[in-house]
Amino acid sequence: MITIVYYSLVRFEETNLVSGDNALECEWFDVNSVPALMFDHADILKSGLDYLRYKVRHEPIGFSLLPEKFTLLELQGIYESILNKSLDKPNFRRKFQKMNLLINCKEKQTNVAHRAATLYRFDINVYEKLREFGFTFEF
Repeated sequence: MITIVYYSLVRFEETNLVSGDNALECEWFDVNSVPALMFDHADILKSGLDYLRYKVRHEPIGFSLLPEKFTLLELQGIYESILNKSLDKPNFRRKFQKMNLLINCKEKQTNVAHRAATLYRFDINVYEKLREFGFTFEF
């Protein structure tokens, strides 16, 4: 048996889960509580997660899962989900602010039940310049 694996990062709200011809049903699982898998598929999943966690520390892939304008809390949530660990809120914000990768949109959230947070955009131009020097996203 040969297993070929691909992974893709998609925004959950933009997905439409449909079972194929060879599956009776399909459903989403939290990657940290996947039921038992056949053959070596648990090892394959672990390798994929390890690779994703490596990539998120070296490339701005977390931003692809956010809307164009996002809050720092949303950004932190992406990194916490992928890395499967809680990040200290003040430290996370301070580190990202020091990276100069975020553009303050000078806008606040709308239609929220709590105090509206500032919206930001990712600055790909600054990232491209930093990347030339071996930049990483370490938290």
